[in-house]
Amino acid sequence: MKKFNWGHGIILFFCCFVSFMGYLAYRSGKENIDLVTEDYYKQELGYESQMDKMRNARLLAQPVQVQVEGRNVAVVFPVREGNVSGEIQMFRPSDAQYDRRVAVAPDAAGKQQLNLAGLPAGLYRLKIDWKAGEKSFYTEEAININ
Repeated sequence: MKKFNWGHGIILFFCCFVSFMGYLAYRSGKENIDLVTEDYYKQELGYESQMDKMRNARLLAQPVQVQVEGRNVAVVFPVREGNVSGEIQMFRPSDAQYDRRVAVAPDAAGKQQLNLAGLPAGLYRLKIDWKAGEKSFYTEEAININ
């Protein structure tokens, strides 16, 4: 019977190391990696207009207000006259399957209710791209849903 010597130790270490690296490669291949957006380069080309919308939103006397009330979110638009339209994107950075898009449709007081029932708790970013009359605005707000 042979004794365990340093040569056997090196071979055992090498085999364990290769097995561990193979396991890591397998696990990393199974990991889901969501991009922020699928059409990143297309959106990058329109970033100057996005900056103009953000500047317009900052110049408002009263900004868009986001109020979280349990599983409901109220978005209050400061512009009440004119036709307010656009889109609200509820973006979850950790998992793209929970992203939602809703058309902007405020009531007469300029308030829109968003019901988040069915969405898991966590951090969301509300990306509000809206238009009042001929002016376009963009507001982004981070909210935490419990």
